[in-house]
Amino acid sequence: MKVLRFFLPLLVLYPFQVNISQDIQFYREDITFELSKDHFKVNGNYYFRNLNFDPVKTKLIYPFPNDSIYGNADSVFVSDFYGKKKLIKVTSKAAAVELSIDPLDTIVLNIGYEQKLKEGRAEYILTTTKGWGKAFERANYNLITDTCILIRSFSYEPDTSFLTDEKNIFLWEKRNFLPEKDFIIMFDN
Repeated sequence: MKVLRFFLPLLVLYPFQVNISQDIQFYREDITFELSKDHFKVNGNYYFRNLNFDPVKTKLIYPFPNDSIYGNADSVFVSDFYGKKKLIKVTSKAAAVELSIDPLDTIVLNIGYEQKLKEGRAEYILTTTKGWGKAFERANYNLITDTCILIRSFSYEPDTSFLTDEKNIFLWEKRNFLPEKDFIIMFDN
């Protein structure tokens, strides 16, 4: 009986102890890319959760590819699903994003931008995910291209693709995904 009196409170409190010590989790992303001969558009939903008993308010850095073969990212937007704007500042290298999550809650941010392409290469930065210290539970990527574009290579081979009358569509579905390289598309017009 003494053993039960000792362990019962521990069993009840243990799950809360674990959750209190965890940080924000970036656990999923669903992104649609659109590629034309001279522009690359990104529009994604990014999923975060707060497993703590305290609200979290912080800033995130959302990086853009910054190479001479790309123009500056423009038309940058960030909002939550209620339409509240979350974009703080944009530079040529990144955007600063406000992230506020209530205790034991989740939030989805819709983030997008457009970037001019000067050569037959488009890029989306994935490797910063390592900084979160955990793989995505799930990641979905869709690429839509004009039919005049010929893909030479992908850094990640698509899971499937199909052709419509006007567009080529490529799909990736990842589980437990911790990217080792960025998402790069090499193409010809």
